[in-house]
Amino acid sequence: MEFSALIHTMTELYTKIAQSALTLRTSIIASADSAISDEKSAIWATLITDIITIAAALGALALPISLNVIEATRTRYRSPSLLKITPTLSGTDTKKLNRALFLALASSLTAKLLISIHAFNLISLTPYLCLLTAWFGFVMYKVYKHLKFTYTFMSNIETIHNKIYLTISKHANSTFMKKPNKQGFTSSLLFKVKAWFSSPANIQDHITALIELESHLLCTEPTKFDLDKRIRAISYEAIDKLYDNNANEFTRQLLASLPAVMAAVETAREADVYQRIAGYYLSLTMTAILAKEEYLPQLGVIERIARFREDKLPSYGRFCRNGRLFSSFAHKEKSEREVYKQLQQHFSLLIWTSVHEQPENVPELLDNVRQIIQYKGNYNKGGWELPERIAELWGYSSLPEFDHDITEVHAGRMLREELEKKIESKYQPGMKAHLEKNVFPPKILKDEFKNLDIAITELWKGIDLNSFSREIEIETLRALSSLLTRNPEIFIECRELRNPAGARAFNVGHSPVPTSLAECIGVFVSANNFSEFYRSLNEIQEYKIVDAIGALIVYELWNLYILRATGTTIKSEISIPTLPTCHIGELKAANQRVPLLKTALLKILANSRFTDRLGILPEQISTLRDYACQLCELLSKALTDKTKTELATQKLDPASLDRFKTEVTKKLAKSVSTYPLFRRLTIAPVNPITSNIDLPREAFLAKTGTHYIFDIYGPNLAQEVHNWLNLQILLHNKHTKDAENTLPTRNADWIICSSQALSKLEAAGFTTSGRNIIWPDGTGNMRFYEVNCEGTGYYLVLPGESLLIVDYTHMDSGLPISISHSDDGEKVRFTINYYVDAPH
Repeated sequence: MEFSALIHTMTELYTKIAQSALTLRTSIIASADSAISDEKSAIWATLITDIITIAAALGALALPISLNVIEATRTRYRSPSLLKITPTLSGTDTKKLNRALFLALASSLTAKLLISIHAFNLISLTPYLCLLTAWFGFVMYKVYKHLKFTYTFMSNIETIHNKIYLTISKHANSTFMKKPNKQGFTSSLLFKVKAWFSSPANIQDHITALIELESHLLCTEPTKFDLDKRIRAISYEAIDKLYDNNANEFTRQLLASLPAVMAAVETAREADVYQRIAGYYLSLTMTAILAKEEYLPQLGVIERIARFREDKLPSYGRFCRNGRLFSSFAHKEKSEREVYKQLQQHFSLLIWTSVHEQPENVPELLDNVRQIIQYKGNYNKGGWELPERIAELWGYSSLPEFDHDITEVHAGRMLREELEKKIESKYQPGMKAHLEKNVFPPKILKDEFKNLDIAITELWKGIDLNSFSREIEIETLRALSSLLTRNPEIFIECRELRNPAGARAFNVGHSPVPTSLAECIGVFVSANNFSEFYRSLNEIQEYKIVDAIGALIVYELWNLYILRATGTTIKSEISIPTLPTCHIGELKAANQRVPLLKTALLKILANSRFTDRLGILPEQISTLRDYACQLCELLSKALTDKTKTELATQKLDPASLDRFKTEVTKKLAKSVSTYPLFRRLTIAPVNPITSNIDLPREAFLAKTGTHYIFDIYGPNLAQEVHNWLNLQILLHNKHTKDAENTLPTRNADWIICSSQALSKLEAAGFTTSGRNIIWPDGTGNMRFYEVNCEGTGYYLVLPGESLLIVDYTHMDSGLPISISHSDDGEKVRFTINYYVDAPH
């Protein structure tokens, strides 16, 4: 019993000890957990505090840095486009970065508040705190990238420049500069996937930013003289592939950016730097304009630069004012003729601006535009070019006429629209019909038709280019006529741009300024230079143009008979001038201008500034005066002789012959309808009545300068035939009465009477009023037709009586007539047969 109680006591004691130990252990563990939890809370609180501190500091730091970048972009680099692409270059968006910093600060403050008030168990807040820490780490990385970019941006702009270039280069290499794909399917697929997930760059802003940085570098670095060669390389690739949309967009953006570079460099750097930039811009512009009309607005940009800038540059550096644009015209693919019209207007503006404001620019401008004129001979392709492409056309009968018409258009003596109509209605259908007869099988015929279309298209290109060159020559002559009055020295300088007096070498090709005596005579004779005496820019009268031509002729006379004749004892004889191919009207007008030319030659020789510039001695002036008078006499004789020759030998113009027939028959028909005699006809064969009209050949030659009116002959012919038929009736009709024996009765429609018969009737008491005869008692009147012939006969035309016989087997323009003509070299005789007669 005692042992059991002992055991029980021991058991209870052990149990109490165990419970006490468990209680102690639980208390210790609880205390330890509480301590650990407090420690963790303190750690998280400290970390969040650090995040708050760093976020606040970075937020306070990032905003001023961003403002500094903006300020530097605006003031130092002057590049608004660079500011646009800064997020792309740095990989961070400044606005989003600042927003993320402030959001991180707000999130950290919220976390610290939750930890401090023990609103949630720390374990439940752990994911949020870990996510906050990771996100803040990402923001820190973005801030690092932004600060790194900012440092580079502020200290080493060349790196930014290179980064922009690499973006543009990557774009170009993946689009219009992309080489043929030689990669496998996997590589190609990876490239496409990479392209899908990469953000596309705004290439327009990149191009503009790159050019703006180039402008900054050119203005700030003395060792930099030109644009980056890599940019030029890409631009040359793009300009050759304007059919590609990406290349076209690159070129458009590049050309839009370059004028700003020129404006900055013009005032900040030397003239040669500006020349490099301007020359590059103008070369690209001309190539783009000739390829696509959408680039024509660039001419307006160039004109604004020419008019309002470049005034402080030396004369040789004014590339826009001096027409350096035209030096890139040759050997380029040409566009539609609308481009040539715009370029011609651009040239007109430049040359007249120079004449009135800076005459010293004119020689340089003409030297540049000579790049167009000197290849003018290559544009003069005629109709004989077609058989060289299509051999079967050698037998086409209208080929000489076709070639002649093209020559006339080249010379400006025929409108382009006239030739276009003739090609569409006559020549091209005729050529195709000729090929259909001579080319087999159909497949070859189809190819020949294509070749024909291509050949005609090439002819049109030559015509348009030739017209462009001709308009420049005309505008040049008019500008020189104004320049001569105030600046004869510069006038001479313009003449000496090609083949100056005394030069041993002779330059082949054309020039906007005539450079030989034959060219001067050709300009004097050509009507193109005198077709519009008054222009919108300034009024250039005919005598001023003749003065300019006279000055050029004096220069050639001095060169030929004074300068090159030094040392000879025998005075050289002047030869008869050779006249160019021209129309009769041009010859006649030129002959009328010869006295004006003589006056112009004498005025130039009396101009001391002109003669002193050439170094002409007083005795030489006297010799040149004799040569000038002799030249005018020979020129007048040559013009007169050639006019007579052309009048006698030139082919009659079919259009003028047809116009004569049309106008005469139209008026004849209208006049005939007014005579009642022609309203009562009997159809039967008759012998025709014949009349002749003699007119000078000049009336039926093309472009004589004189217009003849033919419709006046219609009423005269109608009256002539009417009088003849009335005479036949009086003389041969058996019902004719004699006024000596009888008086007319009132039962007729009208009366035909001779002059003597009318006098007899008036003696008997009849009176006349206009075309009516009135009976003595005044109770009746009748229309009369007087015939000037001998005798006193009269004939009463009764109602319904038919007095004429007509033969309708011969008809012309609805009348029973036939018209033919003959040419004897002096006059053209028209023979008109009227198939109508009065029966006997």
